[in-house]
Amino acid sequence: TREEARQRQRENLASAITRLEALAATQSARDAANRRDDPGAASSAAVSNAATQAQLARLRQLQPNGRIALELNPQDRTLATLPDLPLEHGDRIIVPPRPGFVTVAGAVVNSNAFLWKPERTVGDYLRIAGVDESAEVDNTFILRADGTVLSGQDRRGVFGFGGGLQSASLYPGD
Repeated sequence: TREEARQRQRENLASAITRLEALAATQSARDAANRRDDPGAASSAAVSNAATQAQLARLRQLQPNGRIALELNPQDRTLATLPDLPLEHGDRIIVPPRPGFVTVAGAVVNSNAFLWKPERTVGDYLRIAGVDESAEVDNTFILRADGTVLSGQDRRGVFGFGGGLQSASLYPGD
């Protein structure tokens, strides 16, 4: 973690909240202008506005952590494989214990942590968890233990083929 990264994250979060507040205000004004004495539309707009305000309140509660994803390969075992990142005063390097599980969450029947096995793929873990009928499998993503994200959109390959995310390997803690 690095204080400079935490400060940048704080600024980016504040900027995002400001943009979302402006979008919400614009949408609210547009809804009010389009409403024609329809009590149902007013009720619907109020519910939508309340949901938006609740999301903004949750965003305001977020505390940046200053984490820098080092994008390490889980198979690497030596210090020589660490990225060439100059250290600054106050930096903290934390090496957590290697977890023995993979967490599957979202539109699945059994949102849970499952034992990590090296031969299992994303598709295997989704089968174990049971994909919910409302799931949009094309929107699946992997949140790696190092903080990086691999999206199904990134893995389509040429003309939408290439195995997709279903065939991707997972690492402990993903």
